[in-house]
Amino acid sequence: MQSHFARRIERRALLTAIVLLLLLMVVLTASTCFGPAGFLSPTELLKGEKRTILEVRVQRTIGGLLAGTILGLSGLLLQALLRNPLVDPYILGVSSGGLLGGFVAVLLNLPLGFASITICGLAGALAALTITYNVGRAAGFSEASVALSGVAVSIMFSSVTALLLLTHGEKLGWGVAWFFGSLAIATKSSIAIMAAGLIPLLALFYVRIGWLRSYVLNEMHARVVGVDVDRLRREVLLITSWGVATVSATVGPIGFVGLIVPHIARLLVGGDIGLAGLLVLVLAPLVITAGDLASRLVFAPMELPVGILTSMMGAPFFLYLLVRSMRGGSTA
Repeated sequence: MQSHFARRIERRALLTAIVLLLLLMVVLTASTCFGPAGFLSPTELLKGEKRTILEVRVQRTIGGLLAGTILGLSGLLLQALLRNPLVDPYILGVSSGGLLGGFVAVLLNLPLGFASITICGLAGALAALTITYNVGRAAGFSEASVALSGVAVSIMFSSVTALLLLTHGEKLGWGVAWFFGSLAIATKSSIAIMAAGLIPLLALFYVRIGWLRSYVLNEMHARVVGVDVDRLRREVLLITSWGVATVSATVGPIGFVGLIVPHIARLLVGGDIGLAGLLVLVLAPLVITAGDLASRLVFAPMELPVGILTSMMGAPFFLYLLVRSMRGGSTA
């Protein structure tokens, strides 16, 4: 009977993933056809004089796919590792730390371009995560204490970044869009950097899915069945920080995607991290690309950075989860 129930859940997960994939294809097509220059059909975009517009829109769309997948999967892994449904890369301060590291690299005019920006972003992301982890542990390591520690660290790093933006804005070029998180600044180089952040993340999820399933059930059980828990923690923290750093260092911090999407995935298919991960891989890029498309169409002719839109949606959801957690209710 349990096996029959599991098969039903798997079929539902597969069907849901197919439906979401079809929706994603529709949104990707719309994202390519709509923009500041108005609606352009695929045939128009292939004409010589329109190819520049096509290139810009495709870069933006691919950037959304990569950023969404990284943030969604990182959120799922961090929530599983910390056993805390209130966390995501943005709330833990990882995104803000990565952005600050990127800003510092630009201001110091370090060589190697995006490579230096991303390496400094990784250093900032790891610094923020380390502070959040230690402060949260000192405060009892409850769901609320870790989340609130992360919010404080995120504000601290964002404040320093805002100060640099105000005092050295002329050196930062598109710093305002970068600060708020915008796919409009996605380029071929940033796409390559984010791809380098996504590949290890996907590999980690695929290779360690067995360990993750055991760890999510119970840490003691995981150790008994041979899971190297300490190694798993190091790998998840390092690789998620690297992935998020590639996003923050190229298109800026895009908040709450890693919080909302894993919750929706678990709501649809239950607590199995493998099935939830399958949905996250489709749902997270769908959320970001749809949000970016909405930011272009709803607020036209003004264009709103997608990071602002996701924060407007995600902050109330975070507060709801925080209140439930502090009252002793389930937030999973």
